[in-house]
Amino acid sequence: MRNPPNPRTLSLAERDRRWTLLRAAMADEGIECIVTPPASGRSPARQADARYITSCGGENVTLACLFPLDGDTTVLSRHAERWRDSQEWVADLREAGSSFGQETAKRLRELRLRHGRVGMVGLDSDAVGYGFMQAVTERFSAIEWIDAAPLVGSLRVEKSAEEIGLLEVSAAIVDRALGRIQATARPGMFDYEVSAAALAEIFRECGEQPERLAWASGIRPTPLPLPSHGELRRGYVITAELDAPYAGYRARGAHAFALQTCDQVYVALYGALSEYWERCIEELRVGRPLAEVEHACRANAADLFPSASVFENVRGEIVLEGVGLGGDLPLIRSSASDATNELLRPGWAMFLKASLHLELSGRPYAASWGDTIVIEASGPRRLGSRPPELTPIP
Repeated sequence: MRNPPNPRTLSLAERDRRWTLLRAAMADEGIECIVTPPASGRSPARQADARYITSCGGENVTLACLFPLDGDTTVLSRHAERWRDSQEWVADLREAGSSFGQETAKRLRELRLRHGRVGMVGLDSDAVGYGFMQAVTERFSAIEWIDAAPLVGSLRVEKSAEEIGLLEVSAAIVDRALGRIQATARPGMFDYEVSAAALAEIFRECGEQPERLAWASGIRPTPLPLPSHGELRRGYVITAELDAPYAGYRARGAHAFALQTCDQVYVALYGALSEYWERCIEELRVGRPLAEVEHACRANAADLFPSASVFENVRGEIVLEGVGLGGDLPLIRSSASDATNELLRPGWAMFLKASLHLELSGRPYAASWGDTIVIEASGPRRLGSRPPELTPIP
């Protein structure tokens, strides 16, 4: 069954929900306007706040927006008219011309924001270009500039039912794309040929390119940021991690395949990983601190193998990363010890990847598997339908 046409924009009710929350938070912080700067790298994560506020963006375009506490929202872009018929959220669409900074300053003058506080998304990071910031700030020296990324990011964490619906469609596309690997891969083919089949499924359904495509193949595969020109052989393990941007919303999945056969250590490892992943997802209950969840997940690996097992130094790790338009919170990695005491709340959507590491006779092995989940009042819910396993390819 084909999905409905990829929507360019969400509903006006969703716009009103977001704008109401944003303006309430701005009023609490004394912020008179939020500015999202253009991102020269055109990364979805760097343009996500602008897309969240305006429903404009994607397709590797560059834009900026101004969201005042009082007044019309403005989108600045080159070829701004492209958004006229593709969304209903913003009517004030303007050409950025040769300088996003000058046009931003012009709009700030119209809003009469010569004093007070203005929130620039990404001010405390490298997300704001020097030329843009200079063009804006030199004309408004009396304004207090603060970083609005934490404010916008905190609101984006909790997904609405409409956003979760888009992630559900995206997760189904991820499953089909990974299924194309199983249907396509055969000994003698090249990595890039098989990955192309998965990407074709995503492009056919989404019309935007994925941001994530990690790939590995081999007797003992090592993940790479892109598929190689390597030739697949019998006994190889193939691993893939990818996302599918449906209306910009990116569910993610990670899976592994055995090409006809493979090292039996991987069979045992992925068998244990299936149980480990299920244990980890059960830890994600509303009200639990993230640091407690991460600690419990690491502890869950302790008894996966019997004490008399030939495997040594067994350890488990998780990655828990927010999903949505890009750059979503939270981001937890066991290897980085960056978990916080923030409490899990309903509406959080995350990619949960569980990994197991062990040694046999001094030789290290690792396995990972992941899916997108949503935290609900009754507990965590998977959005994908793939079993957590090492899938055989006959």
